[in-house]
Amino acid sequence: MIGFIPAAGTNARWGSGYKELLPIGEGEWLLSNTIKTLQAIGCDKFFIGTSTEKISSHLNFLKQTGQDHNVCFTIGGRTMWETIYRFLPVAYERVVMIMPDTIVEFHNWVPGTADFELGLFETKTPERFSVYQNECLIKKPVSFPKGIYRAWGAVSWSPQVSRDWMLKYHLRHSEERDEYNEAFMHAMKHYKTNFFDIQFYRDFADWKDYYSFIKGDI
Repeated sequence: MIGFIPAAGTNARWGSGYKELLPIGEGEWLLSNTIKTLQAIGCDKFFIGTSTEKISSHLNFLKQTGQDHNVCFTIGGRTMWETIYRFLPVAYERVVMIMPDTIVEFHNWVPGTADFELGLFETKTPERFSVYQNECLIKKPVSFPKGIYRAWGAVSWSPQVSRDWMLKYHLRHSEERDEYNEAFMHAMKHYKTNFFDIQFYRDFADWKDYYSFIKGDI
């Protein structure tokens, strides 16, 4: 099973630096923690969607942490969907994808019960995430009233879904807009879908989130 980590982003909201390489504890970094999370659910091969500017830093980091075994790289694009799309030709096994700037915990989930599986967590800030509501995914809704919503924080899919996405979508379109929600909803419509619970989810969209985490804020 392949663990895929889309880490080609420019981190524009951070100003500089690669946030996936930030430390989150003694001897632990965001990227290394993501790899360990994927290993814990059965992934034994890893692909990191990187960029020409970041690939040397990613490779050096993995070598220094001893996590460079069974890791390959694909060159991503300007959007997350473009990075996923460029990875699809080598997605020859079931894939589990987790974002590199998050800490995710789920229990009793075994990937592979459906062609498409979406992990959902509860949030009071839907404007920061892609929310699942009424069988649709809504990207960063800013007009939702206050309340608790469910957003996706991890996703898994079968080789059949990878092939379908490659046939349905084209890179030219992927470069024009970020289509990951559209592709996910296509998979949910045409394939057996399973939803699983994410018990803990923490993302680091900007320095404020990171500083809050380091201070120990809930």
